[in-house]
Amino acid sequence: MDFRQLRQFLVLSETRSFSVAAQKLHLGQPALSTSIRKLEEEFGCQLFLRTSRGVDLTMAGQAAMADLRKALLHVQQARDNARLAAAGKSGTLKIGFVGSVVSTLMPKLLAGFCAQHPQVRLELEEATTSLLIERVRRGDVDVGLVRFPIDNDPDLVVSHIQDDHLLVALPRHHVLAALDEIPLVEMTYYPFIHYTGEVQGALAPVIDALFQEEGLAPNTTHRAAQVQTVLGLVEEGIGLAMVPSNMSAISMRLSPHVVLRPIAGGKSARISLGFIHLAQPGTPARIHFCEAVMAFRQGGLMHLPDQIGLGI
Repeated sequence: MDFRQLRQFLVLSETRSFSVAAQKLHLGQPALSTSIRKLEEEFGCQLFLRTSRGVDLTMAGQAAMADLRKALLHVQQARDNARLAAAGKSGTLKIGFVGSVVSTLMPKLLAGFCAQHPQVRLELEEATTSLLIERVRRGDVDVGLVRFPIDNDPDLVVSHIQDDHLLVALPRHHVLAALDEIPLVEMTYYPFIHYTGEVQGALAPVIDALFQEEGLAPNTTHRAAQVQTVLGLVEEGIGLAMVPSNMSAISMRLSPHVVLRPIAGGKSARISLGFIHLAQPGTPARIHFCEAVMAFRQGGLMHLPDQIGLGI
C-alpha cells in the first residue's frame, strides 16, 4: 500500500463511483479498478461491494476507512514538513549567545527572523565566547553570537555585526557618581570588579590595556564571568566596574541603583560583536538565519556608539 492507493481508496469511498473517482484522480477507470483490486488483495479482504448503482464500502472497508484517512493525513503532513525543512522554513535552530545581547540585539534579530520563519523552532543557550566557539565547532550549536576578538579558525566563518564601547558602572550614591566623566586614575583608589580572563572574546584584557596605556592598574578585588553578575555586585556597593554601553538599558531595569558614566578623556576601548558558524554547509534554517543577521547588519545598525550597542 502506498500514498497513491490511500488517496484512491478515500476518493472512491467518498464518490461511490469508479467513473467519478477515476475522473477526480485523473486516471483511467480500468487502472483505478486494478489498483483497488490489488489493495484488497494486500488487505486479504473485500473493501468495496460492486453493484449496478456503483460501489459501497463493505464492513471491512468501513472499518479500515478511519485509519486510512489518518494515515493519508500523516503522509501529507510528513511530506509538507519535509518540504518546509528543505526550504529552511521549519526544523530546529540552536543559537548560542553571550549574555548582554539578551536585551539588545537578540530581541530585534529574533523578532525579524521569527516573522519570516515562524515554523522554525529556536533553542537558545547562553554561554561565554570561548565556550560558544567550542560548542559551535563540535556542532552542539548552529550559530553563536560572540564578542570579538577571537582567534582565526579555518573551521569557522566569523562575521562582524556591531561595535560598542565601555562605560564605568558605579553605585548611584558613590562619590564619583557626581562626575560627568570618570578618570581612570580616580578608579584605582576604589575596589574594582573585574572579569574572568577567558581565552577569547574577554573583556578583561581590553580593560587591562586601557589602564596600562595610562601606566595604571585596577584595584581588582573580585572577578565574575557575566556582565549581569558584575552589575549586581556594583549595585551592592562592592566596587566599581566597566561594562559595555549596550548594558545601559538592562542596567536601568535590573540594577536601578547603578549609574553608568563615560571614561574621561575619550578613553573608551571599542568592543565588537559578531556571529560564528561552521564553514561547512549548514541546514537551510541556519542559512536563512545568517541571511537575517547580514540583513540586520546592513540595515544601518552596525555602529551605535551613542545608543544601545553590543557587548559581552
